[in-house]
Amino acid sequence: MLLVEDRERVREEATRIDRERLQGRWVALSGRRAAQMHVEGDRFVLSFRNGDIYVGTLDLDPTQRPHAVDIFIDEGPSHHQNKSAPGIYEFDGNHLILCPGEPGTTNRPRAFPPEGDDSRLCLVFRRS
Repeated sequence: MLLVEDRERVREEATRIDRERLQGRWVALSGRRAAQMHVEGDRFVLSFRNGDIYVGTLDLDPTQRPHAVDIFIDEGPSHHQNKSAPGIYEFDGNHLILCPGEPGTTNRPRAFPPEGDDSRLCLVFRRS
């Protein structure tokens, strides 16, 4: 059985590894909205083709299943500013799958939606 300190070390190392993998530019290959994302450190800029731009921070927890991410939106459309969006993410080879929940709620998605289900935002990115 892992001690609390050991679990925290495991979480910190897994978070460091995923944060490093997340760095750089990403282009959405699929999802209901065309987008690009740039990540530097824990900061992100997410730009959608319709002109919406979100800026904020990502707090990763790769020890959750699926991996959890809390997205804090500093800047963006006024109805989403200063809100958190609990989400999930996964790396699949050179791809990143990101599925945020609705900003301002505490409802984290429990699973990725099936392919073709556009009822919620789920983007598949590849490194640009």
